[in-house]
Amino acid sequence: MTLATILGGACALLFGRQLFWLFVGVLGFVVGSHIATTFYANASPSVTIAIAAVAGLAGAVLAYGLQEVMIAVAGFAAGSYIASNVLLSVIPFPGRELWLALLLGGFGGLVLFSFLFDWAVIVMSSIFGAGLIVGALAPGSSGAPLAILGLALIGIVSQVRARRRSAARR
Repeated sequence: MTLATILGGACALLFGRQLFWLFVGVLGFVVGSHIATTFYANASPSVTIAIAAVAGLAGAVLAYGLQEVMIAVAGFAAGSYIASNVLLSVIPFPGRELWLALLLGGFGGLVLFSFLFDWAVIVMSSIFGAGLIVGALAPGSSGAPLAILGLALIGIVSQVRARRRSAARR
């Protein structure tokens, strides 16, 4: 699962805006994996991967076909994921505050994606991808926040350059 997490994180980090459907698929895979491990804690790893894969595939297909709806869904999911991880890095056992972070981050991401789609996807997919990569390689490391910030900046610069090249071709 670590290799899949790193590859998914790299795709989100570098191609989140250009391949929005892939970003939503990776996001769906991560959310599906968390749901599977939470609700089916005793399930075999193959069941967890199957549930995550179905969620990821569903997210990618829906993002490709229903992009406007999935913009809001992806914004909510990415915002929730980022906000909960920020809270968990500050407070190891947040309790009920975790729900507040999930809701506030989710609605914040939904609003950002709805009104500032290109820039919101670029920034949030870079942070999301960086978090996946660092979480897979060095979970709980004291240097993790700096590594996430550094990778996120690389992802943002990479995606902005690709966006400019694409706009120049038009």
